[in-house]
Amino acid sequence: MIVTITALLLLVQTPMSQLTKNCDMEASLEADPVHLSAPVAFDAIESKSAIEVCLGALSNRLDKQTRGRIWLQLGRGYLKNHQISNAKSAFEKSVSHGYGAGYFALGVMYWLGDDIKRDPDLAKAYLEEAYSNGVFWSAKILQDLYDDQESHLYDKPLADYYEKTWSEFVLN
Repeated sequence: MIVTITALLLLVQTPMSQLTKNCDMEASLEADPVHLSAPVAFDAIESKSAIEVCLGALSNRLDKQTRGRIWLQLGRGYLKNHQISNAKSAFEKSVSHGYGAGYFALGVMYWLGDDIKRDPDLAKAYLEEAYSNGVFWSAKILQDLYDDQESHLYDKPLADYYEKTWSEFVLN
């Protein structure tokens, strides 16, 4: 409730374009190929501030890509604040806008399974969609996913493909 009231106060006092920029500066993801601000390491996210400014930014009329990016960043704020279901929901809303890095965020959640039930099949689906949308960071996780000999998804040629893709991405 307090976060919502604060977000509304920010909305009244801050021009909409500035709210979007503030959200970008609070929680920009390095893996996002179209991020607009310097990336923010997860440990450096000030969760309450990120949540407030991103909620404020979402009250603005935004194009589909910007709305997807803001949902992604809001999800990072929620995740940092240990609000896992809110984070997952925000990432899903990012995906609903076709935002590539939103697929990446959901894929990572399902691959790691730290705060939700681990599901390598869902991780694979989301990460492959992220990869097809130009989120090349997903290649590293896809490499790990396909290189897991204990998994039914084990596929050494695919693991090698994504390892090569990741290496080329890092070198460029």
